[in-house]
Amino acid sequence: MPNDGERVVAKAALRSRMRQRLTESSSDERDSRSKQICERIVRSPEWQKAKRIALFVPLRSEPDINGLNEETRSAQKLTTTIAPTIRVEIELQFGTDKIDLIVVPGLAFSRDGHRLSRAGGFFESIPIEPHDIVMDTVVTEEIT
Repeated sequence: MPNDGERVVAKAALRSRMRQRLTESSSDERDSRSKQICERIVRSPEWQKAKRIALFVPLRSEPDINGLNEETRSAQKLTTTIAPTIRVEIELQFGTDKIDLIVVPGLAFSRDGHRLSRAGGFFESIPIEPHDIVMDTVVTEEIT
């Protein structure tokens, strides 16, 4: 079992590899993947039943989910956006109301829902730390 230091080093190495993969992607590839991800999200049961949704503001290397804003308006869903550095905004805009769905980016995901921050794909395992939160559902351009 890896110790805390080994997990931190392993996460940093995985992050570095995933960032490299992102920089090798063309803008057309990123646009195509973003569109596929948005389509899968809108078709998901979680999206369909959600009334209140929090969407992240994507960085340039993350999937562009801005199209989901129009989807939330046309479906009359209550929406807030989460700035990349200000996650507390959810509480401020929604108060103590329950949020039905939060869409967040990730660099990599394990098949059991663990997340490495900043858009990518699935891996068999990701080094886990006590503060990590398991995702209920993961949507990529290929796998949901």
